[in-house]
Amino acid sequence: MPEQTPNSNSAEKSRSIMSVQTVRVSNAGESQSQSQSESQSQSKTLSQVISEDWLSVEAPLEIYLREPAKTIAVTMRTPGNDEDLALGFLFSEGVISNIEQILQVESLGQDSIAISLKYPDKVNLDALSLERHSYVSSSCGVCGKKSIDTAKTQSLVQPLSKKVSAELLYELPKTLQAQQPDFGSTGGIHASALFDLQGRLLAVREDVGRHNALDKLIGDRLKQDLLPLEDTILLLSGRASFELLQKAAKAGIALVASVGAPSSLAYETARACNITLVGFLRQSRFNVYCGDGIAQQATANASAETSTSASASSSASANTNNTLEANMTE
Repeated sequence: MPEQTPNSNSAEKSRSIMSVQTVRVSNAGESQSQSQSESQSQSKTLSQVISEDWLSVEAPLEIYLREPAKTIAVTMRTPGNDEDLALGFLFSEGVISNIEQILQVESLGQDSIAISLKYPDKVNLDALSLERHSYVSSSCGVCGKKSIDTAKTQSLVQPLSKKVSAELLYELPKTLQAQQPDFGSTGGIHASALFDLQGRLLAVREDVGRHNALDKLIGDRLKQDLLPLEDTILLLSGRASFELLQKAAKAGIALVASVGAPSSLAYETARACNITLVGFLRQSRFNVYCGDGIAQQATANASAETSTSASASSSASANTNNTLEANMTE
C-alpha cells in the first residue's frame, strides 16, 4: 500500500493561513470578584489591546480542462492540496471514475489547476454545468428525492467487514484534533479525516469549505488508486450535509461520523445508500441515526444511557452546540 500521509504538505501551510492585526476588547475588571464587579458595573471600562491573530485563507481556484478547453469550476478554497481538490471534484461530479482517465495535472500559478483527460470526447460537461450552477431550494422535496436517487445509483458502498466499537469511535475526534494545524491556529476551518477500522488515521485535509475538505481527501485517495474506500470511517469536523454524504457514497465509504448534527437529507441519503451515520460524536457518547456498522453492545448501552438521563442529555446537547458553534459554521 502507498505510504500514508495523514496531514497536508507542510510547505503549503504558509499559503493556508495569514496573520492580521486585531484589537482585542475585554472588560477591564474581569479578574475582580463577582460582588465587586456587580457594584462597579455602571463604571466598568473596556480594555483594548493590539494583538496578532491568524485567519484561514479563502481564495478562488480555477479548475480548467485542457480539452475541451473549458473552465469547469471556480471554487473558493483554502490554498493547499489543490491538485487533490481538483481530482476529488472531478470524481465527485462524475467527470471521471478512476485515475486512469487522467493524463496530466498541472498547476498554472497558485490559483489554477489544468487537467488533461485521456478521453475528453467521452465527458458530459453539460450535465456538470447544469448541476453545479443552477439554484435549487433546500426545501424542494422533489429535487431532494431526485438527488437521493442519483446518490443511490452512483453509490459504491459495500458493507463493512466488521462492526466498529464505541470505544474506537470515541478516540477519533481527539486524533483528528491533533492533526488539524490550521484549525489550531485559526479556529475557523473544516476538516475531513479518513480512518481504517482499527482507528488508524489514513489521511486528513482541511479547508474553509467542508465540501472542499472532503474533495481534497477523496482526490488524495484517487491519486493513489485506492478507491473505492471500503472498510473505512469518514470523520467530519462539523455537521453532516447532504453533499458530504453524497460524496462519501460515491467514494464507497460505509461509515460517516460527524462532530455535529446531520441534516434531514443527509440522513435520508445515508439510509438509501446503506451508510452508517453517526452524529454528535464526543469522547463518551454519540448518536446512531441509521445503519448497522456499530457493534450491538455499543448501541444498546447508548440507548440505556439515553433513556435514564433524558433531561441531562438534552442539557448536554445544548452546551455542546454552543461549544462547537465555531467549527460547525462556514
